[in-house]
Amino acid sequence: MSENYDQYQGQSQGQTQPQALYYSYGDISGLLQEHLLNVERSVQTIVQGEMRTLTSSVERQQQVGGNVSTTSNQRLVLYNDILDQPGWIGTVFSLGGGRQSPHTPGNIGSSAHNRELEEQRMMKAHNDEINSLSLQLGQKASELDQVRQQAETDRRTISNQLSREKEANRNLTDKLAKFREMLVKPSTDYVIDSVVMQKFSLLRSRILKIVRSTFETRLATNKLQPQLNDRQKEFFALLKTDGSQTKYFVNRIRGIIFSLLWEEILSRAVFGLDDSEELDKVKWALELLEDAFLSKLPKENLKEFVDWRMASSKCGSLLGGNTNLASETANKIWNFLKPVETIPGSEKKGKDLLLRLCEDAMELNSHLRSSRDVFEIRRSFKGPLEIHMDFVDEEADEELDPRRDSGDKPGDVAYCLFGALVKRTEEDPLKEIVLEKGLAVVYKA
Repeated sequence: MSENYDQYQGQSQGQTQPQALYYSYGDISGLLQEHLLNVERSVQTIVQGEMRTLTSSVERQQQVGGNVSTTSNQRLVLYNDILDQPGWIGTVFSLGGGRQSPHTPGNIGSSAHNRELEEQRMMKAHNDEINSLSLQLGQKASELDQVRQQAETDRRTISNQLSREKEANRNLTDKLAKFREMLVKPSTDYVIDSVVMQKFSLLRSRILKIVRSTFETRLATNKLQPQLNDRQKEFFALLKTDGSQTKYFVNRIRGIIFSLLWEEILSRAVFGLDDSEELDKVKWALELLEDAFLSKLPKENLKEFVDWRMASSKCGSLLGGNTNLASETANKIWNFLKPVETIPGSEKKGKDLLLRLCEDAMELNSHLRSSRDVFEIRRSFKGPLEIHMDFVDEEADEELDPRRDSGDKPGDVAYCLFGALVKRTEEDPLKEIVLEKGLAVVYKA
């Protein structure tokens, strides 16, 4: 500093000297204030992150019904105070400013010794303020570390509490299910609708698979035709060999397979009696008696019919199972369709699929008859489709055959591809519940 003063003196006496640089106390104070503002911004960023973490922990704790700790509330107040008071570091550590350096030209008359003392005093004051600021920042950093550690502790506590609550909820749910099972024991005399519907839909899809994978869309012309019965003659007379009705082959065959399956299995009151000459008459008598009960008894007396059917089925099952009905039905359907050309190499697989279809139909029949609900697979839909819309949907259309004088009109049901699944219950025997609608082919205009 004395050298600067000497340079100034030399210049005042006419000597040519380079211009010296002088820094005032205000300049140094401004730089320090700018540094403190940067520190304050960093502290505020840390505080904002900690506040978000602590706020989320408090909200989760309130959601699970826990009490918010006093420490958490105090930390929230502290964070708000810091964020709501910008410039708080400058307020705590006021550096003053605006004082001129004693080395300005106005103070040139001061002695070198006084200048050095003044500079030492100023440097000491700056060092003291910096040390004090560093101490305060260290304390704030320590407080923030404590807040962060406490927030992590609270988070773990809330997480553990939430896990315990979830486990307790699972235990209560399991206990409730056990109590419900103890109080309401499921009856073995009822079947689940969804299971019945699944088995029913499986039969419908199996028939389509058999037709598409086994039969050509034309009648056989290169092999000896079997002797046809009256029903076969009527059916195949509708399918011309010139190919003009090839597009109707698939639906026609689907319809006849379902009709034969319905007649032999799905509509039968199968009692589980084994095929034997001794029991043949008993079997048919029981079937006729059940049909008579169902058709003659008033609909509101459904309970009496169900009681009789459950008892007769149970007694019939003691006499053995009907092991031949499925294979007999499969052979009957295959023989009926012999005039239709088969896809080369598909005959064995087609017969296996047909047998599986009949076995599934037997299983469905047995499942339906084991319930106190009365199920019916309905297929008789005559006249206009619009009067049967609650029970059947249109799957396809077909032209009226001009060779037939049946009295059918456009919009009438030509035949049923697959029946409707209808249910009645003892609680409301007059109400018919349609579980699955049937599929029909309709004559088009």
